[in-house]
Amino acid sequence: MRKSHRNNRNNRKTHKKSQYESKLGIHELLYFEEENLVDEKLKLLNTFIYELKEIDKAIILLYLEDKNQNEIAQIMGLSVSNISTKIHRIKKILSDKFQKLNQ
Repeated sequence: MRKSHRNNRNNRKTHKKSQYESKLGIHELLYFEEENLVDEKLKLLNTFIYELKEIDKAIILLYLEDKNQNEIAQIMGLSVSNISTKIHRIKKILSDKFQKLNQ
């Protein structure tokens, strides 16, 4: 009788472990799906950026390289306020493109 009791207890431990492992597998799967989704969005962003006008593309790429608006203005030969306006408009264009995909 004791041996049977021990076997039942071991089976429960194995069962709990397999439940945990299967839950962990689901979390890993969700993580990889999320990572793939991020990769896909980055590819789309890259595509959308390269569809922009040359000047807008240059500005947003500098912005994404962590250049501040003063630096971008100096590089592009435009005023800081013009760069600020352009960045805002470019972000809006890119956002609109993503929203169209989700409809």
